[in-house]
Amino acid sequence: MSPAEYRIVIAPEAYEDLDEIWDYIEDLAQDPALANRYITRLLASVENLTMFPESRPSLADVRPGYHYFQHEKKIVVVFEAVAEAVHIVAFYSSRQNWRSKLRRQFGQ
Repeated sequence: MSPAEYRIVIAPEAYEDLDEIWDYIEDLAQDPALANRYITRLLASVENLTMFPESRPSLADVRPGYHYFQHEKKIVVVFEAVAEAVHIVAFYSSRQNWRSKLRRQFGQ
């Protein structure tokens, strides 16, 4: 018997984060195609969460149930696995104090 696959749900606020990432890359490189390719790779890595999302590092110190992973050492993807879905709650630059920002946004 194979393990159940989770479906991916991206929160509206996380889509805004993706827009900001795209804008940053496009502004920096002046290359929309490069920004598109980066976002495509980022979303492909998010799709890997459909299997065993709970195996990723926990953020229980910030909010119980939250986990994260880093994409290409540049972007931190924060998510919560609930029932049969992985809810992507935010994308952060790994250069910023993302734990502090996460705590302000979602902490208890």
